[in-house]
Amino acid sequence: HFYRFLIIFLAYFQLSDGYLVTGPREWRIGALETVVVQAFGQEGDLAIRINALSYPDKKTTYATQHLVLNDQNNYQGLVKLMIQPKDFPTYSSSDPMQFIYLQAQSNAFNKEEQVPVSYRNGFLFIQTDKPFYTPDQSVKIRVYSMDEELKPGRRKVVLTFKDPEEVKVDSIEEDDLTGIISFPAFKIPANPKFGMWTIEAAYGKDFTTSGTAKFEVKEYVLPKFFVSIEPEKNFICYDKFTEFTITVRASYYFKKLVDNAKVYIRYGLIQDGERTMLPKSIDLQSVRKIKTHKPYVFYRRGWHNHAYYLYTTIIYNCVPFSGRTEESENVDVKFVLSPYTFKLVGTPLYVKPTLPYYIKVQLRDTMDKPVGNIPLVLSGDMVKEDGTSEPLTGGRLRMSSDKRDGTGVFVLNIPSDISSLDFKITTDDGSLPEDNQATVNHVAVSYQSLTKSYLYINWAREKEVLHVGSFLTIHLVPNSPYIAKLRHYSYLLISKGKILNFGTVQRVEGSDSQSLTLPITSDMVPSVRLLVYYIVTGDATAELVADSIWLDVVESCVNHQTVELSTRETTLKPGQKFNLKVSGPSKSLVALSAVDTAIYDILYTAPFAETELMRVVPIFYVYHYLETSKRWDLLGTNILAAQIEMQRKMREGVNSILSFRGSDYSYSIWKEGKPSAWLTAFALKIFGEIEKYVYVNKMSVCNSISWLIDQCQLRDGSFIDRSGYQPGKLQVCLAPHTPPNIRLTVYSLKKVNPTAPGAESARMVETTAYALLMYLKLAQKDYYNPVVRWLKEQQRYGGGFYSTQDTAIALEALTEVSIVDKKLTLNMAVQVSYKKSGDFKNYRLTETSSFTRPEEVRVYPQCHLQPTPLIPSDEYICVTLLAWEQFKVSMLSPGVFRVYEFHAPDEECTTLFNPLASQDLVNVCTGNQCKCIQATCPTAQQKMDTSITADARKEAACKADITFAYKVVVITSVEDGDFVKYTASILDIYKKGEVEPAWEAMLSPFSAVRMRNEWILGSCIRSQNQQCREGKGTDTVTVTHNYKPSENEG
Repeated sequence: HFYRFLIIFLAYFQLSDGYLVTGPREWRIGALETVVVQAFGQEGDLAIRINALSYPDKKTTYATQHLVLNDQNNYQGLVKLMIQPKDFPTYSSSDPMQFIYLQAQSNAFNKEEQVPVSYRNGFLFIQTDKPFYTPDQSVKIRVYSMDEELKPGRRKVVLTFKDPEEVKVDSIEEDDLTGIISFPAFKIPANPKFGMWTIEAAYGKDFTTSGTAKFEVKEYVLPKFFVSIEPEKNFICYDKFTEFTITVRASYYFKKLVDNAKVYIRYGLIQDGERTMLPKSIDLQSVRKIKTHKPYVFYRRGWHNHAYYLYTTIIYNCVPFSGRTEESENVDVKFVLSPYTFKLVGTPLYVKPTLPYYIKVQLRDTMDKPVGNIPLVLSGDMVKEDGTSEPLTGGRLRMSSDKRDGTGVFVLNIPSDISSLDFKITTDDGSLPEDNQATVNHVAVSYQSLTKSYLYINWAREKEVLHVGSFLTIHLVPNSPYIAKLRHYSYLLISKGKILNFGTVQRVEGSDSQSLTLPITSDMVPSVRLLVYYIVTGDATAELVADSIWLDVVESCVNHQTVELSTRETTLKPGQKFNLKVSGPSKSLVALSAVDTAIYDILYTAPFAETELMRVVPIFYVYHYLETSKRWDLLGTNILAAQIEMQRKMREGVNSILSFRGSDYSYSIWKEGKPSAWLTAFALKIFGEIEKYVYVNKMSVCNSISWLIDQCQLRDGSFIDRSGYQPGKLQVCLAPHTPPNIRLTVYSLKKVNPTAPGAESARMVETTAYALLMYLKLAQKDYYNPVVRWLKEQQRYGGGFYSTQDTAIALEALTEVSIVDKKLTLNMAVQVSYKKSGDFKNYRLTETSSFTRPEEVRVYPQCHLQPTPLIPSDEYICVTLLAWEQFKVSMLSPGVFRVYEFHAPDEECTTLFNPLASQDLVNVCTGNQCKCIQATCPTAQQKMDTSITADARKEAACKADITFAYKVVVITSVEDGDFVKYTASILDIYKKGEVEPAWEAMLSPFSAVRMRNEWILGSCIRSQNQQCREGKGTDTVTVTHNYKPSENEG
């Protein structure tokens, strides 16, 4: 529709400069949306970028396009943007409203607007082969899927079927390859719910587009003739009538009237589906017309104010056919105050001063159908700006509604000083009193332009339908005090929510009106809106002035197909052949469908719920066995067709069972009978099992369970069935006048013949089946085999048992036996192989061959023993101890980690861990004396500093924080683990420490320990090299009579 589009930005930099951006008011996911940009008063090129951004963060750019406006395109351009479904958040029913930002950017402006997002995309149309069906017929369905461009949608489509109570009964999903999807036929159950069924089509994901179609399921029982009710009118609207005539016709299907019959007529009222019948009926002989005064009584009671309908039912008893009856009803007569209703169509909400105002109204009857040739009268007042009013020019205007669509058009000339128009349209039907004439009132307010500027589109052929390939010619009539400044008109063509075309035409200077001609194209079908506007600048403001018209567009079918009956006979007998002549272009597809006016159902029987259960139970258990045991090969080669056919029959069975469900979700043995707790529970059991293979409405099942709990469960937990039905019981009824000897004979035969099927036998089968299901859990084949044998002996001809319930339970048990037997039957493949040398031999163990002969294997051991002093371990184990800091504390002490063998606690290893320490502690020993030192890896000085002189070193050694300083020469070095031990001699003492050793003794060689590759004062310690050693403390180690100092740091 046109109203999906909105002028989202309109701003002016100056009175003569500005821009206009037109885009969709609702953005559709997965569709190409068009945005038109127009600039005014610009010179040179204007580059503009249009973006679709995420809301509200603007972090994601869903789509973007760039365009340049210049003189060549009249500063008007169009871009197309699409938001891909995969990029946008998935639709959620809890948050259905989503938004984006539509942004326009350029060097001159930067503007954005919030736009709602819609997940509706495309169109779905459902077609059935007939409008109504009878039980056991199939509904053939075709779905047309199209996108927003009316091209094949090629999306997955889900089809859902609903019964007259809007309960889902089946669901089918198919892929779309060509845009036309032929779904499998939907089989109407043998005993369906009669009424209007619904088919819903929806896309599988990403989109919320849907389509619906309805078909009616009717019940026909061998009709011989039909009865029609033809009321005088389809309304009763005034109380001054004296009679109301209803014509009743009865005829055979070969159009011969029924001559002799009895007619029974009843009247009543219907409101909101509730019927209220009159206590007395009319019983007449061979009546063709009935004149009744009953509606007068209804009207006098004021029921015409409450949307009541007259309900008439006719029972025709045809005497020649031995009392065969047919019944018909009519609910089309409505009690109303007036038989007509008005609807304003195509009437503007506002009037434009100095321009014509078109009023278009449509007249409809009580059946919502257009009514033609009814006189219409227009009257009203024009209210001026000063508050005064005056009648319409010409007084009361008269015309008649159109025969084709019931519309009427009035044209009024609006003066310049009008503030509003108050008008009334009334019918002038001479057969109705004045109080029963239809009336519509409307007030159209005058549009107040800031610059007193207006635009009117004049199209002389307003009711004409345009054809593709033709041309549209309209006249533009502007009215503005600044019309001399008007240079051009701009227009937009909008159809199906998209801008199809745009353009700008120069205004003819000095003219009061101007014509505009546009071609009609196929993308305008079925309708298009033409929007024309211009920009006018006043003394202190600028304004956009626009007007639009709605056009209907049709395109002729290219096939031109015709169907002709090529026989001269006017009457055909059942089974007689006849020829049809179909003409049309070659290679065109033709679908034919025929519906007889009299549909027979000769084999009609009263529906019975147990029968429907027995239709689906055997098929389900066979399907369950084949699917579980993977034995589909038993059905032959065409396995897929067999699976589809069995699934179809299971779906039909479920739908047939659902036809016995009441409005409270209970199930009854007979349609519209008393609810049965037994049948409801049994149906739920079947639904719970069959749900693995066919669709079952879970909400309906939950509601049925709630009914069982709320209506049938007692306080002690048991259930009661108030329907009075007892399944599986032999019921015999003898008339009261039966002789006593017959009664005694029947009683004796019942006692003498214990093999006669009765309730006891059915209960025995059911109990045994339940016991068998329990034994199957034990998986003891020898124990349950006799039970299976007895149960099979109870099967009657055809495979069934005595009743519905015991048959279903027995079939379930026998199906489980077949599945468990396969698991318990020995059929095992055994493969024996060497650990390194490959396969040895394969065995097959079965019921008949459950063991094998022994096999001899020769082994040639080869080994070489070598004694060792230790017991080696073939696995290296690295244990990692982890510690986590939960919170920091002050005065942190090292933690103790102790690792020991569980069976030998004395063998342990203990270490300390300090998370704040930057260096590890290690032991350095000289003989029996050891000391812990920090053993971090030193950092080597990469480049020797040659600027440091000997005097500078002496000056540094004499500082207060230096305790000692020696000049030594390295004699030897020995590697010991991660350390290197050096032996050096002191050549000179620069500075003594606080300890007073015998320095003469220290002049002999002594030992120093340093880590490998350590650099001392920029040079590596090498043998025979003189070194300067200085530090802040000394440690004394006594070895015989010599002192061996070692420093903490160097």
